[in-house]
Amino acid sequence: MNVLYTEEAFITVLEISDFIDSINSEGSGARWLAKAIDEYVLLNVQYGLCHDSYLASLELSCFNFNDWTIAFKIEDDSLTVYEIVRGNILT
Repeated sequence: MNVLYTEEAFITVLEISDFIDSINSEGSGARWLAKAIDEYVLLNVQYGLCHDSYLASLELSCFNFNDWTIAFKIEDDSLTVYEIVRGNILT
């Protein structure tokens, strides 16, 4: 599966990765996101829309990983991450 990111999501990934690397070992930030996607996202599975009304209006699906909500869409063999937000920010 190809994993793609919007520009906004990619910037967030870099920020999270840098933070995790700063409090753990180098490379742990990249492993964090890879683990999140590998464990929670499967092809050929129909995911419901996000509970957040704005993200749902964009027809995005969500999963929670630790304290983060990752909004995505699967099309063909690609997963596109649109938003990564702290879960407590969502309504």
